[in-house]
Amino acid sequence: MTLTSYFMRYEYPIYNFSRHLLSPFESFSRNRKDEAEIKDNKHDVLLIGYDRIGYSIVKKLHIMRKKLLVVEYNPDIIRRLAKQRIDCLYGDIADDEILERANLKQVSMIISTSPDVRANSILVKKAKEANKKANVYLTAYDVEDALQLYGRGADYVILPHFLGGDHVSLLIEKFAGAEEKLIKHRVFHIEELKKRKEMGHTYPGAHYGTG
Repeated sequence: MTLTSYFMRYEYPIYNFSRHLLSPFESFSRNRKDEAEIKDNKHDVLLIGYDRIGYSIVKKLHIMRKKLLVVEYNPDIIRRLAKQRIDCLYGDIADDEILERANLKQVSMIISTSPDVRANSILVKKAKEANKKANVYLTAYDVEDALQLYGRGADYVILPHFLGGDHVSLLIEKFAGAEEKLIKHRVFHIEELKKRKEMGHTYPGAHYGTG
């Protein structure tokens, strides 16, 4: 658990230290689409991190028919997104070049699923400078970090550790006295878990920084 907490908090700094080792993967997003085409495309939502939390967000955004751009630094996920024809950029959100290519001025919503407070602080600062109307949703590992991000201008801060309890409380209210609905939701949940297992989402703590 201690190691998991360590990587949750310091995964982005570790990535920055070792990013030169990953240079061969830089071509994934750059070669997937012409640079001008990515810049000219108007995206409604910028999502930082696809895995786990981001996976659920993408599903909802597709239902809402939002045009989405994903920034992700896991090359395996970039491959998967490319196959699904989801616009994506490979890199770190603290990288000025990546933020420039993401074109913060045009999006109406920015969502970061990384709990790295340093990277999120940079993101919200630059996002608000570029586009005051954009809603910025960030993720924090603990309450102290969440309050810090609110102080820096975040519109909402997601605390994953608290989401489980909030979700269960809503389910209890929704399915109280409605056994058939609960059974249907159970079947749906099992199918979703099977999909997540296929994607490697077997342990919520692993690779947490990718969302």
